[in-house]
Amino acid sequence: MTEHFRALTVAGEELTDPATAEVISPAKLVDDIRQISGSVDTHTVDVTARCAPDTLQQAGYHVIPSHQVKNLERWASPGRETLTIAHHEVSAPDADGDPGRIDALLELAGITGQDPNASSRTILMALERIHGSWEPLRVAEDAPWFTQRELLKQIRRLAMTRMAGRHLRVLTTTSRPLLGLDSTLAVTKNGMATTGISTQLISNLTQFYSNYTMISEAENLAPSAVTNYARLPGSGAAHGLAALTLGLRGSVTPLVEQLLSIPSNRQKFSNSNLIVTTIDTLHPQTVHDSHIGPLAEIAAAQATPLIAFTHETSLSRHEQAEWGLHAVYQVPAGSISSFIVRVLTSTWLRKDVR
Repeated sequence: MTEHFRALTVAGEELTDPATAEVISPAKLVDDIRQISGSVDTHTVDVTARCAPDTLQQAGYHVIPSHQVKNLERWASPGRETLTIAHHEVSAPDADGDPGRIDALLELAGITGQDPNASSRTILMALERIHGSWEPLRVAEDAPWFTQRELLKQIRRLAMTRMAGRHLRVLTTTSRPLLGLDSTLAVTKNGMATTGISTQLISNLTQFYSNYTMISEAENLAPSAVTNYARLPGSGAAHGLAALTLGLRGSVTPLVEQLLSIPSNRQKFSNSNLIVTTIDTLHPQTVHDSHIGPLAEIAAAQATPLIAFTHETSLSRHEQAEWGLHAVYQVPAGSISSFIVRVLTSTWLRKDVR
């Protein structure tokens, strides 16, 4: 007889029952499974952004909120890595200094309280107030400061100097870029088109990141073919914080990949012969921003089946296979926990009959 699955890991999101408002977590599912199939070896892995800061800190990482990145006092000491979690924030067309995170570069360079679209003259005056004097630069004084490549280069250099060997890793919850038709400025996290983003804002961000990328890549011994950090996958997280970080020699990693790489979590997966995930919805427009892809890679690497439970799905059989899902179950309202436990215990966790 075929060996049935006797060790599983549940990794996913909390599911809220629309009929009862009961919240079903992976941990609760595991407890329910244990009550019915006590001989099954069960584990849980939390991949939610809500619990991620605590999970990462418990694993020994230094984590700060994304809005505090501009404050170097909150970073880890030189030589250590600082982590921050960057989400697909709601687009705010009228938010001064927010889209693009140009303000964060100024703050990191020690220039506080300035409009990110300030003129070159204004930024040069700020530099003189801070440093007493500043080497004269040939710039168009009334033009936005970031359009002047030499001035932008100096601001970035100041930021790098003040960072003093610190390294920032941005953990993203979206794979969307900052600029483009599929960007976080153009599309909501639910896949709907946004409106109200001004063409001037897009023009400014395009020019800033074009110059910023060119300056940063020029320092590399082997420059990449990247021409604009703001068009790279994940660069739109936290209004462009991920894109900004790339130009400061930082790194960008999907949050779920970081969570799944924690040694204790990797050990749970390696000890399991079945991986179960819970996810609110499974649709082609949003699945690429979920934990399904990284989880499927782990499952495929150790030849472990991956099955999913969800409220609703529009993935075809072909798309399910492309995402590495061996089975997808749509749970009914009013009996989420009992349905999942019943499917697992009666279909996947049955004992052999010899």
